[in-house]
Amino acid sequence: MKYTDCIICGSKDKSTLAKQQFKDKYLELVNPEYNKVTRKWVKCETCGFIYHDPLLNQTDTKILYSKFRDNSFRNENPDDYFDRIANLSPKESENHHKVAWLNDNLKDLLPRNCKVLDVGCGGGVFLHALKKKIPGCQVYGLEPTKEFADLTARKLSCLVFTGNFGDIIFDGEYDLIICNHVLEH
Repeated sequence: MKYTDCIICGSKDKSTLAKQQFKDKYLELVNPEYNKVTRKWVKCETCGFIYHDPLLNQTDTKILYSKFRDNSFRNENPDDYFDRIANLSPKESENHHKVAWLNDNLKDLLPRNCKVLDVGCGGGVFLHALKKKIPGCQVYGLEPTKEFADLTARKLSCLVFTGNFGDIIFDGEYDLIICNHVLEH
């Protein structure tokens, strides 16, 4: 783990909003000692961005993703995960609510065949919900876990880049870039 300045503007000026001192099962996967560290939600006083401090470093993130996407941790294989999440009712689906919000608030701003990149697309369940609600959008993913990147590409017939955000150079432009559960890393 590493303490960091604001990842958006680089400011050192931050205030603590909350302390997170409970045992985090994801940190246990990386290093049980990390649960002894006081983790904070902080606000950058310069740009207003809210983030976790300390953050996992790149090595820690690779360890986390290699373990937390493992079948033994989730007790289901990637296809079963996709099917379970993709088939949740709209009332139960976080993805449904996010896509409904996007559709309600951004539909006039996005072109009919908008290009959407989901950074940290996981198994593609958010992009799946997006394609169902907004037909015609072109979806792309970025996922560090090869097994889940392959799952998304296969299930959605789309291009998925395998790697971490800093490792990939994107050609082209996107109308919308989504980061679900990513910036905290």
